[in-house]
Amino acid sequence: MDAAAASFGLGGQVTRVLCRTLPEGDDKSSLPMGPIKRLSSLHAYSGPLYRLVWGDDYPAVELMDDLENQQVFELLDASVQLRYLISEITSLQPVGGSGLAEAFSKVETAIQETSERYVSILAFASRLTSATDNSYSMVPSIRWVVPIYYTEVLDFLRIARTIRPPLEPELNSSKTIRKIMNLAFQAYQHGGDVAMVRIARPLFMVALETDEELHVSWILERFKGLEQFGEHFARAGDFLERVSKMRPELRTSIDLRTAFSNQATSICLCLM
Repeated sequence: MDAAAASFGLGGQVTRVLCRTLPEGDDKSSLPMGPIKRLSSLHAYSGPLYRLVWGDDYPAVELMDDLENQQVFELLDASVQLRYLISEITSLQPVGGSGLAEAFSKVETAIQETSERYVSILAFASRLTSATDNSYSMVPSIRWVVPIYYTEVLDFLRIARTIRPPLEPELNSSKTIRKIMNLAFQAYQHGGDVAMVRIARPLFMVALETDEELHVSWILERFKGLEQFGEHFARAGDFLERVSKMRPELRTSIDLRTAFSNQATSICLCLM
């Protein structure tokens, strides 16, 4: 949650302290994979806690679910830390200079290394179709976790456009959007509005970035359905309704930190 709040300039202090205090081990890299690996080590220790508490009484079906989803949730953990690292770039933007360019390069490397580490999960996600049902717990998990990872890629590319002199990452926003929308369509078909709760932020970011009006219309419909789950979804939907009337090139240039300078609104959107 702290890493998510950092996207709007409201948090990040806890994550920053953990990055500085957790032992590095043999990993001496400064910005990208160092913090991700160190923070992921906490997840590695916390993951088995349920099994330790339950002992021999831990249900076998839960153990099977844990094993199926282990790598998927490791990707989720890495994605959250990427979100924090990307927020660190925005904090360097007013300063600029070589420090910003170096941070940008290191985060791009972190994204590439994350995609390589979880290539099997991402490849499996790309082969899923609407015909694949949710009988295996890993399938619905992939349909919401992988869009979260791609959303951090999209956010990174969004920030890259605002840096001067312009930087040219190798990543592609159009492909990233298609991957998010493909999984979102599947998730909605199999899970309805409830499934959209977990991928509200991916949908929100795609609505700002896509030049496909059909995507925007579909996402606006999903946010109408999400209103039943909280006022923050209604506010996010209202915001998208307003910006949907803008030309695509203007939507993509919106500074989210400025747009959500009101803390109450920002915190609600951080929860998405």
